[in-house]
Amino acid sequence: FVITIMVLLIATVIGTTLITFSMNGITRNEHREKTNQAAKLAEDGIDHITLKINKELEQAIEEVLEDTKKKYYKLNFISKSQFINAFNDKFDDILQKYECDSGTHVMNENGEKKYDACYIKTPANPLDTIRTVKFKSVGTANDATKTVVAEVKLGAVYSDVPKILNYAVSTSGDGNLMLNGGVSINGDVKADGNIIVSNSAYIPSPLIERRWKDSTYPAIGGETVFPSESKNAKLFVNPSNGRLFVIKPEALDNWKGCDNKFFDRVNYNDVFKHNFHEMKESNCLYDIQSVKNVTSYLFNEDLPDLMETGTAEPFDVENMVNIGKMALAQKVIKNDNEYSVYKLPVNSSYYAKKPTWFKYGIQTIIDGKTHEIKGENGNEYFRLTALLGNNNFIDRTKYTLDGNFHLYGSNIIITGLYSSNTFKGNYYISNKKPVINIDPDDEKPDESKSYEEKKGIPRASIRIEDGKHTFDGNFYLDKGDITNKALNINRGEHTFKGVYFVDGDLEINGVLGSPLKPAIINADAIFFVNGNVDLKHVLINTPGDSGLIIFATGDITYNYATSQGNNLEDYFNEKQQEINMFLYSQKGKVELHGTVSNYKINGGVAGKNVFLTGIRGSIERASIKSGFTRNFPSVREQEKSESRLMIDYDEDIVTTFHKLQNIGITYHDLDSFKPIMVSRKYEN
Repeated sequence: FVITIMVLLIATVIGTTLITFSMNGITRNEHREKTNQAAKLAEDGIDHITLKINKELEQAIEEVLEDTKKKYYKLNFISKSQFINAFNDKFDDILQKYECDSGTHVMNENGEKKYDACYIKTPANPLDTIRTVKFKSVGTANDATKTVVAEVKLGAVYSDVPKILNYAVSTSGDGNLMLNGGVSINGDVKADGNIIVSNSAYIPSPLIERRWKDSTYPAIGGETVFPSESKNAKLFVNPSNGRLFVIKPEALDNWKGCDNKFFDRVNYNDVFKHNFHEMKESNCLYDIQSVKNVTSYLFNEDLPDLMETGTAEPFDVENMVNIGKMALAQKVIKNDNEYSVYKLPVNSSYYAKKPTWFKYGIQTIIDGKTHEIKGENGNEYFRLTALLGNNNFIDRTKYTLDGNFHLYGSNIIITGLYSSNTFKGNYYISNKKPVINIDPDDEKPDESKSYEEKKGIPRASIRIEDGKHTFDGNFYLDKGDITNKALNINRGEHTFKGVYFVDGDLEINGVLGSPLKPAIINADAIFFVNGNVDLKHVLINTPGDSGLIIFATGDITYNYATSQGNNLEDYFNEKQQEINMFLYSQKGKVELHGTVSNYKINGGVAGKNVFLTGIRGSIERASIKSGFTRNFPSVREQEKSESRLMIDYDEDIVTTFHKLQNIGITYHDLDSFKPIMVSRKYEN
């Protein structure tokens, strides 16, 4: 009996001990769970305050950009430090609102669970738009508390050039990136919308029977300019706004018809004029896939890193033209009563001692002499009007204009194979005619009428028929009354340096000139064009560190080779033409062909729509008599050859953009920055 009692007693003690241990374990587990919940709540507090401040920073970016835009409309161009200070003032105000000691904490409470987050005042470099800031967050779950201190990078990305200049190729908004055939891109690529690919290239010539040629798929490679662990080029796609359209090669040359086009081969227009956003499903011409599949249709083995992106705002070209117009008007135009009036046509050298108004303009003559029109003591002001609206520079003349020139209701027309003229300084050319008293007996113009304007003159601001001419300065060019052209060149060799604000179309059409050679443009300039840009049968030279940037609101088409030139050996283009150039179309398309043409662009291409087509390797004339017939390489031969349309990103092209500073115009931009967690440390 005693033994039984002892056994029961021992069992009771052991049971009680086990129950106690079990209860302690449950208590510890419950406390650990509460502590983990508190830690998670503290982290949620860090996330909450980070997102809240980042949202307010995005709003601050918009406000700073809008304020800057308003200043620029008043020609109040600010420095980099002023722009950054304006943003950082807002940055400081936002952070100060959430300071731990004096601000409003970011809190959330749900029963006995809550967090409380705030900003720990952190010193910052006043010229940095991205900062590492400290946040503290206290999480509470019932009676458990955890405190975490985190360092987070926040702010905005500053740039003194438009964002589009960061990419080799990019599209914006709901536009399309079309890559037909063996084109080659080295650098980062960004597609906000759809991507269309094919392994066929198109020849833009009506004289070739079969215009679609078999080729490889496009190549995208090279190195990125963005901070990255991988140095591979980045291919940014937007799955929420774009899809991948793979063109079916058998449909491009199909006599049975495709897309309801019976007995007619698919034309290039049929391809790029589709409304891709309205297409719901694949058809006889396209296989529709996720845009993320695009790397499966690239020719190169070293693929770019695929990244996702959002839709970016386009660069406002028309706004830049308006700002340039106002800036040059301020530089060039004086009041009527400040000018001394010259009452005869100018046809020889003229050295002005004060601002001078040439009422009858400049009418050159052939006298075998070199003439200058400029200030006697430096940079002078001139106004040019003309009875018929034309300042004529005829054949076999050589004139140099240097100063600030206001052409009011008159333009510049240059003719003659052997003419050679130079235009230096600042030029404001308005094609509206002033209503002025041009009676030579008057001592001065009728000021009461001088600013009334008639219908504009018909021609472009500058029209060049031939010769060899140099433009070196800053120009505002107006379009004509019966044409949208503002700058029109047919043939000759011409040099353009400086900054050009073109309020109309820019056309260089060597086809209208001699069929024996193209128009030649030597460029170290930036053009802002409120219109279309059409470059046909044009050889563009950018020697050394020179560069050409063209920003246009409308379409940009560059086609070096043409049907007129295809008879000539030069237009087999076995020697690749290399150009330092960047092309951007805000509302239209940039279209480049590398089938007969053969060129490499060091810079980039961007636009709402970008259409690139090309093959690889050499082409040969099939018959001398046939002239326009070509032998194109097989796909196997192309796989071993370089592309005839290469676009290599070059950071140096941005130096050309900085030519804006020559007339006092600065450019500043901010882009949102995705917050980065730098460190996280628990204090208890």
